[in-house]
Amino acid sequence: MPWQIALDVTSDTIKSTPLFGAGPNNFTNEFLLNKPLILNSSNFWNIEFNSGSGFISTFFVTHGVVGGVLWILFLVFFFILGIKSLRKYNEIKNYPIYQSTFFLSSFLWIVLLINNPSHVIIFFTFIVTGLFIGIICYENILKVKEYKYWMKVSTIIILIIVILWTTVYIRKAVALAYFQSGVGLLNNSQNRDIEKIENNFKNSLIWDESDIYYQALSEINIVKINTLTQQNQNKDLKDIDPEVIKKVGEYINDAVTYANKAITIDPENYYNYISAARVYELAALLQIENAYENSKSSYTNAIKLNPYNPSLYLSLAKLEASRNNMTEAQKYIGNALQLKQNYIEAIFLLSQIQVSQGQIKEAINSVKFATQINTNDPLLFFQLGLLHYNDKNYKDAVDALLKAVTLNDQYANARYFLGLSYARLNKYIDAVEQFEKIAETNPDNNEVNFILSNLKVGKSPFTDVKAPVDNKPEKRSTLPIKEKTTK
Repeated sequence: MPWQIALDVTSDTIKSTPLFGAGPNNFTNEFLLNKPLILNSSNFWNIEFNSGSGFISTFFVTHGVVGGVLWILFLVFFFILGIKSLRKYNEIKNYPIYQSTFFLSSFLWIVLLINNPSHVIIFFTFIVTGLFIGIICYENILKVKEYKYWMKVSTIIILIIVILWTTVYIRKAVALAYFQSGVGLLNNSQNRDIEKIENNFKNSLIWDESDIYYQALSEINIVKINTLTQQNQNKDLKDIDPEVIKKVGEYINDAVTYANKAITIDPENYYNYISAARVYELAALLQIENAYENSKSSYTNAIKLNPYNPSLYLSLAKLEASRNNMTEAQKYIGNALQLKQNYIEAIFLLSQIQVSQGQIKEAINSVKFATQINTNDPLLFFQLGLLHYNDKNYKDAVDALLKAVTLNDQYANARYFLGLSYARLNKYIDAVEQFEKIAETNPDNNEVNFILSNLKVGKSPFTDVKAPVDNKPEKRSTLPIKEKTTK
């Protein structure tokens, strides 16, 4: 993290909790609450820092002024003692060892002061520092009363700490191994065993109760719900097996339970509220009572913990749009764009809402702005071309769609509407060229072959069209051509 941003977060945290800071491992929470808005306009807008610019400087946030001052006092004492001892080279028998341990530990502490090294480096720093202090005690440079007694006490205390730490580490390592195994299976689309994945996540909780594992179990139940609903999406409610409806209800209850347990473990982690919001959002689509209100409340709680994240406002906008509350949806999109003016996803959703409300001109302006931000996204230029086509502005449609196929030569739907736009401008030769290229990659598409046959004889693309093909492809709920995936 840059020094300036770390200083801003530190100063804001000290203002609110000056003495003892935000608490251990809570740097991320403070960063999210005090994140500089300038980050949202950069490529790092959604990156969350879990530490400051240095290991020691992070303690000013997590442990406040008390923790920071104690570290400063320790370093001052350490360097003063080391420099004074360097002058007593005639009194130290093991001076070369003393000298090497002091300079090495000094270097390591400077690294910890300005950087965030790995746990191995931190552990090594304490080991070398311990050797340095042990030597100066042994040589009576640092006089400690009852030296041998304190060495025995310290050794016992350290052994107890190491045993406890090792036990906790082993438990967490085993839990993490189960979790990673489950995630690996979940990412394997060809061999996804949901039951085995769920068992792995449950085994993680046996070894270590963590909110992340409860989040994972909640997401697994969402996957199970989506699978069942997709299998029955073309059926009337009366035709769906009652057992399926019962299972969906059970999965939703399980997902909500897991999400709430995650919140109980760590109510300061906004991801836990997002997990709950996603479950309730899915339940709202299935028209379950109070699901919409609970989803909105969960997103609102997440925003309280992460107020400068535009994606949370966009999620609220999508929730409102799914309820056809377009005014509220546009309000939340406005909030997202206030935080991140170049937020393409928000601009894209805004254009879709504007189209649904018949505001095509406004939608065109929204997508134009998005294309100026991201000049290499063929999807944006396709959307812009399609809007122009809907607005019967075929010349501008050609310009936008031509840019889309230039960026992605295999973009069949962009070529489809580009060919239609050429035909509307009576440029049949250009239109034929586009549909011939589509026909090369989609030889079995009857609609493409039908349009191509008309164009070759100088007819309008949809002359003598018959069902299931219609002459308004821009109004269809699905695109006319299924895109080929390229490897």
